[in-house]
Amino acid sequence: MKMQFRRALVLALTLILAFTLSACGPKEAAPTETPTASPTAAPTQPVDLGIDFLPNNATDVAQEVLGFPNDTVLLTVNGADVTAEEYLYWLGNMTSYYDMMMSMYGSSLNLDEAVDSDGTTWGEQLKEIAYQNAVLIAVTPEAAARNGVTLDDEDLAELRQQRESNIESAGSEAKYAYQLQGMNISDETSFGLDLTSALFTKLEETYTQKLLTAGGAEALTDEDVAAYVEETGLLRAKHILLLTKDPDTGEDYDDAKKAEQKAKAEDILAKLREDPAQFDTLMNENSEDSGLSSYPDGYLFGPNEMVTEFEEGTRALAVGEISELVESTYGYHIILRLDADCEESRQECAESKFNEMMSAVVESAVVEKKPEYDSFTTKDYYEGLLAFQDTLQEPEVEDQSTATLEPQPTDEVTPISGD
Repeated sequence: MKMQFRRALVLALTLILAFTLSACGPKEAAPTETPTASPTAAPTQPVDLGIDFLPNNATDVAQEVLGFPNDTVLLTVNGADVTAEEYLYWLGNMTSYYDMMMSMYGSSLNLDEAVDSDGTTWGEQLKEIAYQNAVLIAVTPEAAARNGVTLDDEDLAELRQQRESNIESAGSEAKYAYQLQGMNISDETSFGLDLTSALFTKLEETYTQKLLTAGGAEALTDEDVAAYVEETGLLRAKHILLLTKDPDTGEDYDDAKKAEQKAKAEDILAKLREDPAQFDTLMNENSEDSGLSSYPDGYLFGPNEMVTEFEEGTRALAVGEISELVESTYGYHIILRLDADCEESRQECAESKFNEMMSAVVESAVVEKKPEYDSFTTKDYYEGLLAFQDTLQEPEVEDQSTATLEPQPTDEVTPISGD
């Protein structure tokens, strides 16, 4: 049974881009300085799409909501422009995501609410996340070029096919364009972001694979992994669990059943003291951990990821040592501590090294915020975007050539999610 969530799962590449470098701060050029690109950012890989783009958005939502057009430059990153359309995509996307997640848990997103002791509001936090995304996207081609990573014909064909699938899923080109309009992004810009996201993914895969290839010139050393395990406080263990609560209802067993479970656990422990090599056999025969089938080789976990008794019980052991009975709110555990240097920790170590590399690229970037960047809040844009979405009428026609994307008043609300 998993006692707490092992790791937060990556939901989508957009969330990878949102949070991978959330703690990094690109250097911002002083407003009076002319930004210089050092090193020069690699241009986005030119691509022959082999397809005709749909028309750009019929309505410029930035112009309507914020008073400046989508092609306004909000940032420069190493001298490369980041337009309002690109930045606002991230801002709308991430705000919509948090709004959705909070509503799932019966709450609501208040953009004016403080999220930390410094008084930073949700709106300010989300604007910063969108900023980090925009910077990361802007420096990705440079990082890829440094590491010899490009998108090949197969990658591009897959992206084109994905776009066609998106159109098919939407129901028609007109409906696909309608969805893009609701997110205030053109088909061309959307595809460009897909290109850079694919490049980011390939860069990460290539970089980490070099680190994980045994015998390679750039392979992780045992010292690298040991340092990572020590720094993150990772532990690894197997256990045999005898429950003291009903796994279906979560209600505690009565005292008689608990005593029976404890006696069984003590009997198993006595057998292990006679022959520790039986651990896997006895675990597979007796453990009531619902996570056993998913984690047959044990759990790799960091601080506060498991219940306290399990974590402390593991940490108190030497590698290869078997514990006495450890009681938690789940039941009685018999823990075998394992070496935390394993395939999973090496993968995490490689991903950490990749993050460090990308952090260095981001931190060396010269970023200039234009005056328009500070002229609006997340609330200004998001509430305006939602109000605009409410005016959109989904097209019924199937032929893009006859579709209209002009917003039309309607009594029906058809919100378009930005995530």
